Amino acid sequence: MSGKASPHPRVRPRLLTFAVAAAASVFVAAALGGMIAGLAGAQGAMLGAFATNAIAAALVATVSAWLLRRESASLVALGLPDSIPRWRELGIATALGIALFAGIALVQSAMVGAA
Repeated sequence: MSGKASPHPRVRPRLLTFAVAAAASVFVAAALGGMIAGLAGAQGAMLGAFATNAIAAALVATVSAWLLRRESASLVALGLPDSIPRWRELGIATALGIALFAGIALVQSAMVGAA
């Protein structure tokens, strides 16, 4: 350390706040995903994994939006779209990526004879 004062003295507390909130979000998502998996029975593993990831992503995005709003910013500061046409483009690109990923997984499964 050079002994100089940080130009942004509130950076560390804000980062700590985000880290704690993000960790809590992942913990809550894991608990809820596990409950969903348990309630779903035999097909619960896949559903639980999907639910855990979806809940964690939603909670972390919510925490991010809340912390950004406290600083008079929005999720646009993180690179998310700021208009309806850009959201539409993002949605289409995401859907295409999912379709390609699923297609590749199905072809690979067929190649090795997996059920």
